[in-house]
Amino acid sequence: MNRLDFLKEMKMGFLKTVSALYEPVMDEDLAKINQAADQLLGVQWTFLLKEWQGIGRIDQKFVKGQPVVVMYRDDNVYAYSGICPSCSKLIHISIQEEVCKCLYCEKQASFINEKVPDNLILTEYPLKKEKDGYYIAMNNEIQDGLYA
Repeated sequence: MNRLDFLKEMKMGFLKTVSALYEPVMDEDLAKINQAADQLLGVQWTFLLKEWQGIGRIDQKFVKGQPVVVMYRDDNVYAYSGICPSCSKLIHISIQEEVCKCLYCEKQASFINEKVPDNLILTEYPLKKEKDGYYIAMNNEIQDGLYA
């Protein structure tokens, strides 16, 4: 082995050692940064569900007094606001048709059934999966109708 190869191996070994030593510290720092950003933005992560327990692929739950439409598609869970953005009324869920309808302004949205025309756009909530289930991000205060 010549000097150049030796120095390259030393450099790679040194970088691997430093990254192995600093990786746990970086993970802790990243978790602290995420927690600080959530506090700054006023986001609170609230438990939503453990595993998918709905009858069909769409369900409605109430989290912190807010209606949430929970949808299961392609092995992923999605959460949407359960309030109509047009008239601010509660959205009706049809499990059989897999459609969300506003009975007041007669708009509807389908996340699974492509045959139904969509004319209702719901706000999607961020979700994160932890070991004990799914958590939904909700603002402590509603600002201009937008959520984090």
